[in-house]
Amino acid sequence: MKLLIKNKYQLLLKRLLSVVLTLFLSFGIIGITPSYADDGIDSGEKQQQLQDIATQAYLYAYPLILMELTRQDAIDPIENRPMNQFHHAQSFPDEVCNAVIRPNVDTLYSTAWIDVSDEPVVFHVPEMPDRYYLMPILDMWTDVVASPGNRTTGTAEADFAMVGPNWDGTLPSNLEPIYLTTDVAWIGGRIQTNGSEDYDYIHTLQEQYTLTPLQQWLDGEQPDVVHPQPCQPVDITPPVKVAGMKTDEYFELFSDLLQQYQPHKIDWGIIQQLKQIDIEIGKDFVFSDLDPSIQEILEQGAIQAQALMEDRNFGESLNGWDIARDFMGTYATSYLHRAYVAKQGIGANLPEDAIYPSAGINEPFNGAKHNYMMHFDAGKLPPVNGFWSLTLYDKDGYLVNKDGYLVNNEQAPSSIDDQDNLMCNLDGSLDLYIQPNKSVDINESNWLRAPEDEFGLLLRLYWPQSEILTGDWNPPAVKVSRSLSLARFFRHRRDANLKPCYNN
Repeated sequence: MKLLIKNKYQLLLKRLLSVVLTLFLSFGIIGITPSYADDGIDSGEKQQQLQDIATQAYLYAYPLILMELTRQDAIDPIENRPMNQFHHAQSFPDEVCNAVIRPNVDTLYSTAWIDVSDEPVVFHVPEMPDRYYLMPILDMWTDVVASPGNRTTGTAEADFAMVGPNWDGTLPSNLEPIYLTTDVAWIGGRIQTNGSEDYDYIHTLQEQYTLTPLQQWLDGEQPDVVHPQPCQPVDITPPVKVAGMKTDEYFELFSDLLQQYQPHKIDWGIIQQLKQIDIEIGKDFVFSDLDPSIQEILEQGAIQAQALMEDRNFGESLNGWDIARDFMGTYATSYLHRAYVAKQGIGANLPEDAIYPSAGINEPFNGAKHNYMMHFDAGKLPPVNGFWSLTLYDKDGYLVNKDGYLVNNEQAPSSIDDQDNLMCNLDGSLDLYIQPNKSVDINESNWLRAPEDEFGLLLRLYWPQSEILTGDWNPPAVKVSRSLSLARFFRHRRDANLKPCYNN
């Protein structure tokens, strides 16, 4: 009898040890968490789900991080560059200006970082009777919240109140509200500038832009005005800084910013998913405290996300031009596209305001090997309500510095636009030439100087007409220009065979 009882206890003990050992192996050694079993998902499938979430998290965070690093470079109260103040470009950027990728040389920028965490800020716009202007306001996720300008608000003087997401006061009836989705925003404004001789007039318009805290505006007090600042070159540009961030730095900064800036309502789904990799609003995130398996998942997610951004196509490709007509300026849940656009050039506009076809970005042109030309058929010049321009950049997206010449001066232009006395052929067609040296058969106004190196092109179409938005009009291909023929020489040397394209 005693032996029977003893054997029964031994059997129970063996069963108990077996259960404990099974639990230990399941949860300790091979790393299967209880939630895997609860969800009815095997470890491999769960691992892949977390990997996908980590990749999406990197893409989702990218514009926010890039905006923050761009803001940090731009704002320095000690250097007289505070928040809620405009910083006006007094001249076109040159090759040393690398704070913004692919800057343009046919408008003067007026930019400002806005902080409405305490109260609304009143944005005053002067009357703009004879210049195209655009003042897009972007939240910290790079979405365009509002876009004052000729197309939307016309040319009349106006006052707008930029209101933060948590403010619950009442605005005066004579202020047009602009409801921001984050407490910090960026105005990336510009005014059409017809060459350096237009600077003085544009400066008078810029000086009339003001930003005034609401209470100060109600009290009739004048806003503080900061003197214009030239472009501030940076040693390392924001996109390069982001690319060089370690995974722990990247996600810890993202978590910090996520506590400061509200996600869009449409982001509810990804906000829930982020919790599975321990990124949560209202919760501290410390990379080193994570389970090593989650750390590895985030490391791999960063690598995969960067590869996706490298392989991404910019819209559709037509005639060698990459053209994005959809999901520009606002992106919904297209997080990969939003990240890619931000990496290519932060501050993309709504397509109704501007479309920027690009060529030679992924496969650069090379001025050391070829001369190039663009031919616009008669009746096929860019159909815009604003204006258009063609600008040349080096392979990294910055203005070219070649042999010391200034890229935006009259002797070596880096941009051509429809205000440049372009000369059309008698049938109304237009030939543009992109090459290092101007040959004798080329009209000066139709020549864009290329470096003897790799380069890309950006065509800016401001306030595009419906043919551009629908895809019924596309830019012509950039083709290798053949050697000069005698017939072509005489055709282009005779002034009678050319006529102005526009009545400027």
